[in-house]
Amino acid sequence: MRAIAEAVPGLVHISLFLFLAGLADFLLNTYTTVGTSTLFATVLCAMLYIIITVTPSVNPQSSYRTPFSPLVWYITRNLWRKSSAGGFRFTPLRLGFDIAEGQMRIAMRFGVARHLRDARAIGWLVNSLTFNVEDAGSLALAIIGTFDTRWCANAWVREQIDRNKELYRDIRRLFETCSNRRLFKDEDEWRVRARACTEAMALFVFSMGADISLIRHPGKVLSDIASSGGTREVSEIKSNQSFAIRWTCLSLVIIRKLLNSSELQSYAHTTLQQLSAFHPEDGLDPTETALRTARSIDEQFAAAWNHVERLRQALNTSEEKDLTRGRITKILRQNEPDLTPIQEQVESMERLGMDASLSELQQRINEETHGLIQKLPGVAFDDVTGTTTVGQTLDLVAGPVQPQLIYLSRLLRRLFGINQEWRNQGLQEMVRTLRSIEAIPSSLSQSHLMERQLWRLQDLSNGAFGLTLELYFLSIRQLLSTLPSPPSEIHETVFDRALWDITSDWQEFNSIGTRQIILDLVCDIAFRDRGIFSNVGYPGYITMTLLDLLRRMIAGQGGAFVEDAKREIRREDLTVFDPQFLSKARDILGQPHE
Repeated sequence: MRAIAEAVPGLVHISLFLFLAGLADFLLNTYTTVGTSTLFATVLCAMLYIIITVTPSVNPQSSYRTPFSPLVWYITRNLWRKSSAGGFRFTPLRLGFDIAEGQMRIAMRFGVARHLRDARAIGWLVNSLTFNVEDAGSLALAIIGTFDTRWCANAWVREQIDRNKELYRDIRRLFETCSNRRLFKDEDEWRVRARACTEAMALFVFSMGADISLIRHPGKVLSDIASSGGTREVSEIKSNQSFAIRWTCLSLVIIRKLLNSSELQSYAHTTLQQLSAFHPEDGLDPTETALRTARSIDEQFAAAWNHVERLRQALNTSEEKDLTRGRITKILRQNEPDLTPIQEQVESMERLGMDASLSELQQRINEETHGLIQKLPGVAFDDVTGTTTVGQTLDLVAGPVQPQLIYLSRLLRRLFGINQEWRNQGLQEMVRTLRSIEAIPSSLSQSHLMERQLWRLQDLSNGAFGLTLELYFLSIRQLLSTLPSPPSEIHETVFDRALWDITSDWQEFNSIGTRQIILDLVCDIAFRDRGIFSNVGYPGYITMTLLDLLRRMIAGQGGAFVEDAKREIRREDLTVFDPQFLSKARDILGQPHE
């Protein structure tokens, strides 16, 4: 049907030339002078028609053609192909046998001319807008498709669209209206517009350097948009990867600014003081006292895990017929002396209200960020409310990703409380829970959960630079698991630019807690099974940025913590995950002092 429709104009043209030929023949026999003039005009038009028909085959960029040009194109392509196969040293451009496809390839071929043409087209489009909400909405939907590659993004940058305040202002306003669903006729219209505006804003911010601080209440808007889904679960991310990536990176940059709050710093400082008051010692500053307390809690945590592991091994090595109530009671009582110090530690922590203070801090973080952190992909959370079984505790801490803030007194109580839980849960339920675990990772008892949490609290009291960096790596880890390898170049641009925006003001937040978070992050990436960032192949442009940040932050810095990191990074008993990254990290940290 399409071929018939395309043949109609050609048939009309043939009938016209036949009519003119017949007219010229009639006039030559009747009125010679008039006939000669008519024949001359007809021949001239025929020659121009033939030239226009053949021109696209000679110059594919020609904007003129006739209905017979595709036929001539097809014939010439076949002749050129046969001449090449026959030994002639002439190779035509590989443009295919379809004229439309061939001209499209020529038009879309990369080069300076196309770059300038695309930039002028974008500039004309923007300057032609009347800058009302409807135009900005239509443009927001169209912008997304123009950023499929870095080439297209560079065309926008070349035209300096980010300096066009009116365009950015209108799209920003449209983005802000997405927090009010009553402005839209239904949920589907709101979701389409909200996601389009989110992606457009992310592209303006990450590709053109637009000022994100001009957005009013960005955390609330992004949180409302994420409430409809598509940002956290793997299945949701896979269904709309571009939106999930751009929403996540834009949210991380916003979170970075929201966490730098004096109120949060005050709450984090109060929590640190409680940790320091746990085992006060004369002659030590609060940081050293808090560190000793954290390490003491980690020792009790390791003891609790060892208790659970011994019980698990005892159950697994026992025959089913031997697992009587008396046998289980005997196994549990053998470990009771080791649990007394853990119980005393937990009671002391509960008296000081450490978990309550941490819970209040977590609540303030959620309020400041409008719950945005809880909607990031790949981030885990602990909950101080409700009851938690040993099985749930094992899933929480033995999983690949642990929460950044853990209620450790509650966690310890659940671990050493396994001796009493079987009475409530039932014998068979407890045996099934412990036997379902193949093995508790040996590295778990050495993961220093409380010490790392201490550095996060210290970092929170100084602007949350390191905490946001951890959120970035946790989120990127989840996003990378849903993407083809490697990610597209425009996704790489968004990842890279978001990391730069998060870390660009590092000089203002170079505290001891922040440095320790980065040192732990580097060691996790270098070694297998060391921590929550281990066993992930982060892209090189991300890890190199991290190492460059480490180099700048430890320049001129010393102390026991840096020396500990230097010694750990050179340990031979740890399994290396990324040798190239490890080699560069060792070069940056240098040799430890004797």
